[in-house]
Amino acid sequence: MAQIAEVIKYEGDNSTFIWKHPSEDFNCFTQLIVHESQEAIFFMNGQALDLFGPGRYTLETQNIPIIGKLLNRVTGDQSPFRCEVYFINKTEQMGIKWGTDSKVQYIDPTYGFPISIGASGEMSLRAEDSRKLLLKLVGTENFLGQQKLTMLFRSFLMTRVKTYIAQVMKANAINIFEIDENLTLFSESIKALLVPDFADYGVSLEQFFVTNIVKPDGDRQYETFIIPRLTQAVQMFETISGFLDADARADACRCRIEELKMIKQQKEAEEKRIQQEKQKREKKERKITRIAVLIGIVVLGVLIAFNSMFCSGTPSQEESGIIDDQKFNFANGDMNEEQALEPADPWITEFDSFVIGAGDQYTVGLKSDGTVYAIGYNVYGQCDVSGWTDIISVSANAVHTVGLKSDGTVVAVGRNSDGRCNVSKWNSIVAVSAGRSSTLGLRSDGTVLAKGASKDGQCDVSDWKQIVAISAGGEHNVGLKSDGTVVAVGSNRYGECDVSDWTDIVAISAGKDHTVGLKSDGTAVAVGRNYDNECDVQVWTGIKLPKNK
Repeated sequence: MAQIAEVIKYEGDNSTFIWKHPSEDFNCFTQLIVHESQEAIFFMNGQALDLFGPGRYTLETQNIPIIGKLLNRVTGDQSPFRCEVYFINKTEQMGIKWGTDSKVQYIDPTYGFPISIGASGEMSLRAEDSRKLLLKLVGTENFLGQQKLTMLFRSFLMTRVKTYIAQVMKANAINIFEIDENLTLFSESIKALLVPDFADYGVSLEQFFVTNIVKPDGDRQYETFIIPRLTQAVQMFETISGFLDADARADACRCRIEELKMIKQQKEAEEKRIQQEKQKREKKERKITRIAVLIGIVVLGVLIAFNSMFCSGTPSQEESGIIDDQKFNFANGDMNEEQALEPADPWITEFDSFVIGAGDQYTVGLKSDGTVYAIGYNVYGQCDVSGWTDIISVSANAVHTVGLKSDGTVVAVGRNSDGRCNVSKWNSIVAVSAGRSSTLGLRSDGTVLAKGASKDGQCDVSDWKQIVAISAGGEHNVGLKSDGTVVAVGSNRYGECDVSDWTDIVAISAGKDHTVGLKSDGTAVAVGRNYDNECDVQVWTGIKLPKNK
């Protein structure tokens, strides 16, 4: 016999919009407690029935008239009945971030040239019509949180916002130089247009703020187009008389020309500086490699001389110090100038039983006996893996290294200022991934653990379920679900977390500012920063996963 619930209530956090009570068996002694800013709805046979506002109720027939009528109950009937209870949180949920996933193409009304702009900001939402929200968005699910609600609204919100931005600019004749001073106008106008869209789903848009309009500064095509036209505008203003503000407009255009030229010069200087640093680093690496080779030659010569002096006959491979299928590498990688150059451990050449990982200026290798080698930049201790044993998988990123042991526990070394290496208590782990600022661990039950920096929410993975693969990126993390869909948390500055519409995915990989997915038909999808065309994978076909031996 099912256990009868004595008290029905919800006391969770305010980031939850809708929560379903786990019990479904009640009688007339059951107490229902609805807190302030909450509502409760009873469901039976797929129908939304009685609705309760704040207060304490006993589930007698007079308090649940619709259910009582449906069950043909009389007053005082103590027989149990079965139904579902949903709690709706009606508090205003603030600080929900939004941003356009691509730029809006628009013709400037003043100067007549095409521009591409993006936008981002924050909004606050509140459940207004509990029945409508429950029936339209929740269905048979047990939970609707802030992150899930935002994901459901993302596609239509991005479409509406991009359309409304263009409409507001056109209706108010706002040119490229007047955008920042009209952020309040953008916020109020777009909110007024969005309110009916949210109301269709029982949600009230309480606040909507446009905090940033991304202009195309630094775009060479934009600069090539605008600089000569602004120059022509200056010449025109200087030659036209009778306008009181002609000089002021000419001065403004001159300032804008100088500003764009300065931006271009700064960008070129930065590119030159990066190239020079790269050349210095490569020169230093070549120098260290030469030193390492010389040390190796000297040591090998000493070993040969030693064998010649103390061994008779033709030495075997063991006697000559040469071990089957192994070589010795005496270089310790790219070290600080203050650090001593020490010989590294030998690296095996049995590549069929060897797993490697590349970090930021260092490399790790997993040997078939479960030990690990590391070489390269080690200022944070990310190469201190000589004591690791029973390792079955390794992952390396910027400044830390993670290893998965055969018993499902995890070890980590490297920079730990934000706690990314605090994984000693993890267990039942089947996969690990080291990100730029965090560490992910996939458990055998399909849930995920995370450690490290979370200023952008990249470690908020506690609600992930049915995960089969993980990938940690720069400031965002990605998970592949068993049904072929993908979830993502963290920074979404470039749209790198806009993966909610992906399906039939079989593999994922998170980069610094972009995310890539491999579909079951061998094609690829990608979202995020695309400054260097890193997301232009639409034409790829026939991509396959590596076959396990």
